[in-house]
Parts: sequence; C-alpha cells; structure tokens
Amino acid sequence: MNKSALLLLLVIGLLVLTETTNALSGRRRWHGYNQESASVEENDVMMNEIIQKLNLQDE
Repeated sequence: MNKSALLLLLVIGLLVLTETTNALSGRRRWHGYNQESASVEENDVMMNEIIQKLNLQDE
C-alpha cells in the first residue's frame, strides 16, 4: 500500500474512534468552550496539503 492509502485509512480510523468517543461522552475532547471546529473546506485543504507532501516524499 502506498502512503496516501495508509494515511486515508488512519484518518478514517481516527474519525470512527473519535465519533464513538463523542457519542459515549457527549462532547468532543479537543474543543475548548469557545472554539469552533474547522469547516469541511478547511479540512479538505489541510488533507490535500498532507497528501501533496507525502507524494513529494515518494518522488
């Protein structure tokens, strides 16, 4: 498997784990009281940057 596929599996696994934790505890642990979560667009940009960095390392 290449690094991008492994990273994607890791992210999906973490999302499943944190959503399960959130459902059990009733809150997200990493957000402060006055912080808002990142938007979908911000998450997409961040993920694309990470994938580009991984692809550059492969070359």
